[in-house]
Amino acid sequence: STTGFSQKVKIKKKDFFTTDVEFKTAWKDFRKAHHFFKQHKKGSYQIAIDSLLKAYEYNPDYAQLNYELGVSYIMISD
Repeated sequence: STTGFSQKVKIKKKDFFTTDVEFKTAWKDFRKAHHFFKQHKKGSYQIAIDSLLKAYEYNPDYAQLNYELGVSYIMISD
């Protein structure tokens, strides 16, 4: 089922990038997380959280990452 949090957001590599060090790994983690986040299922939110936390270590200031992390935590707490 979909939730009130559903929205189509274009994630941009250039907005996530901060330095070359570990960028490819962090971007891969974020893309994986975003894929599972969009499924809107409790189990998928947990997988998203695991990958989002890895990406967070690279860029904790990326707004979309923080949004998806917050919503994921809310959705698994139901």
